[in-house]
Amino acid sequence: MILLKTTVIPAVLCLTLGAATALHAQERLRTGMWENTVTAASGQSGTHSSCLKPEDTAKSNGPAAVVRTETEKAMSKSACTLKDFNLDGNTLTMTMVCAGTATHQETKFHGGDSFETTMTSTVDGVTKVTQIKGRRTGDCKAGAE
Repeated sequence: MILLKTTVIPAVLCLTLGAATALHAQERLRTGMWENTVTAASGQSGTHSSCLKPEDTAKSNGPAAVVRTETEKAMSKSACTLKDFNLDGNTLTMTMVCAGTATHQETKFHGGDSFETTMTSTVDGVTKVTQIKGRRTGDCKAGAE
């Protein structure tokens, strides 16, 4: 589970943020500073801010097949496999398997400035739910990554 938290979640989250524009001409998420709060099944939470740059979203502005390919590429760096992927309206759903952990993720986008993700992971028959909420807080600051 540590591998999932430290390598896959940030990569998938970045792709998820960028993937938002793939379905329609309208932006699902805009470039800029994003504050993301992750709340674990235990109730512990942490907040992180990062800059989503135009080049980050450019990878995901194409059709669903392109977004899926970019997601698979990011997951392969962590030895994870994408089992299911669907972009439909304001919702992105996918299932991935990493080191024996199956995780189903559903993200709902809200007008370009916020999103909510529910990640349900099952390990050895035990299911845990993680919530991720993101919101755009403004333009990227100089030097922000």
